[in-house]
Parts: sequence; C-alpha cells; structure tokens
Amino acid sequence: MWRLLVVLVAWTLFVTVEGAPPSAAQTIDVVALDQQFKTLYDQGKYAEAAAIGERLLKVTKQTRGPDHLATATVLNKIGIVYLSQGQYDEALKAFAQALAIREKALGPDHPEVAGTLNNSAILYQIQGRY
Repeated sequence: MWRLLVVLVAWTLFVTVEGAPPSAAQTIDVVALDQQFKTLYDQGKYAEAAAIGERLLKVTKQTRGPDHLATATVLNKIGIVYLSQGQYDEALKAFAQALAIREKALGPDHPEVAGTLNNSAILYQIQGRY
C-alpha cells in the first residue's frame, strides 16, 4: 500500500513545462497522447501506459528536441510508470535522463530537479538501497 502512495505522490510532482510552443497539430497529438497516458496510468494499466509513454516521448523529442524540458517531463512520467511495474532499471534510466536535462537547463537547485531526485530516491528506497 505504501508503494502505491509513494508513486501517487511522485505522480503529483509533474509540472507544466514552459518553452516555445509547438504547432497546433503537434500540440493536439501531444495533448491527446498525454491524456491517454494519464488515463491508462490512473486505471493501473501500466504496460499500456508505458507503450503510450514511449510514443509520447518520441513525439516530444521530434517536436521539442531531445534536451528540451518537455522531454524531461515525459521521461520522468515514464520512469514513474516503470517504477509502478517494478521495472527498476528502466525507471532509473528514465529518471537519470530527465535529471540530466533538468540540471543542465535549470541548475541543481530547481524544484523540478528536486522532483526527479525524489523519484530516484523513492526507487532506491523501494529497493532497500539506502
């Protein structure tokens, strides 16, 4: 039960990312994929959510770039899905990529950096890697 609570707390740490807006068609695709991703996650359909998350990541990288903060946000979300599935290696990879992007763009003391660090810490705690 506490694992679910921890994951739900991590889910609430998502933030809206500012930046140059993509085209209207790209926004609709991204918004639709993001909503589908969130719905599947909320329903506990983690494998399906992960597949949509990977599609969302691909679109985000294409429209915003691999080092954009929006890409970091998607990576963070994917990491949480993998964490929920017990796929800890995949979750850690996603969190590490998100962290690198956020630290480079925002600096080490930004709240979004702290959120990604927190998600990594939750993963380590679940694994007993204190």
